[in-house]
Amino acid sequence: MKKILAVFQNDLKNITRELMLIYIMFIPVLFAILIRYGVPILREEFLEKFDLINYYPLITGYYILLVPVLIGIVAGFLVLDERDEGIVQVLILTPLSKKGYLIYRIFMPMLISLFYILILTPVLGLVAVSIRSLIILGLLSMLESPITALFLTAFAGNKVEGLAFSKGLGLLMLLPLLRFTKSKWTILAALIPFYWPVQGFLVIGEQGFYFSILAGFLVHLLFLFILVKKFKARLI
Repeated sequence: MKKILAVFQNDLKNITRELMLIYIMFIPVLFAILIRYGVPILREEFLEKFDLINYYPLITGYYILLVPVLIGIVAGFLVLDERDEGIVQVLILTPLSKKGYLIYRIFMPMLISLFYILILTPVLGLVAVSIRSLIILGLLSMLESPITALFLTAFAGNKVEGLAFSKGLGLLMLLPLLRFTKSKWTILAALIPFYWPVQGFLVIGEQGFYFSILAGFLVHLLFLFILVKKFKARLI
């Protein structure tokens, strides 16, 4: 426990010394405020052309997706820093071990993401969501954070490459929009984890909600399994 606390304290120190990481950690809060007060204003502005209220579920679904991805980017950058400085190699030789380090890197961003989602999603005020549904969606969406972090650390050699990969992830986040196109590509989009938190939110209260959640968990766990193996290989 002391070893985990020491790693957590080191994470806080590394975050506070980099303005970019501080900014990323505050983006969910900033976006929640902007969405709550900005979206209704935009709706009034464009009401004669189209009603933005029809897109409120989509906006909220994307917010629930964005939060853990941002937390995952921060977690990924922290690992890249530690790897560059040789800290990872030291940590896995301590009583914390490689297994303990991996567990920490998976579960800490998940817990932070879930906290953000449960606290900040109601702030948006766009769609009424039951606590039960929000918790279920939060448990699914929080898996995006370790997937994002593990992806960056498995394939990026340094923070510059990590930043480039992060931008690529931004493009993948557009995949849920294929749901509205009736395209054959929707089937392929469903094989990517980013698709399911948004899909799940859009079918809340419908018969397909729990199917979407189950399918989403299966896809996420498959990606986690693959990325954990890649991550462990990079730690050697």
